Amino acid sequence: MAYVRASGMLGGVVHSRVGSMSHKVRIRNSGHEFLAEGQVSVLRAGLNAGLNLDHNCANGSCGQCKARLLEGRLAPVRHHDFRLGDSEREDGVFLMCCQRPLSDLVIETHESSRSLDIPE
Repeated sequence: MAYVRASGMLGGVVHSRVGSMSHKVRIRNSGHEFLAEGQVSVLRAGLNAGLNLDHNCANGSCGQCKARLLEGRLAPVRHHDFRLGDSEREDGVFLMCCQRPLSDLVIETHESSRSLDIPE
């Protein structure tokens, strides 16, 4: 990741990342929106934003964080062992813990009503 160094108004130095893109993710079911930046997975960005997105292992083994991509483009951030069926992949299903946005996204996924329903 490249950084740009610029002088601040008060003489301090400000560092900002070049090429670090933020993409808006909207969950169609609830209308909730959050930002995902850089190499952060859709799941991690949503959890960081305070949403109760369903998940269990967060490493691609269980399939609990399945979502359906309605709009946008994704890129993998890690390998996953959970196997999606052919019909799921054709329907746009992906694992939120293993994909990051390449553009703004609209997805469908389940959100728990209580944070206590999500494993630690």
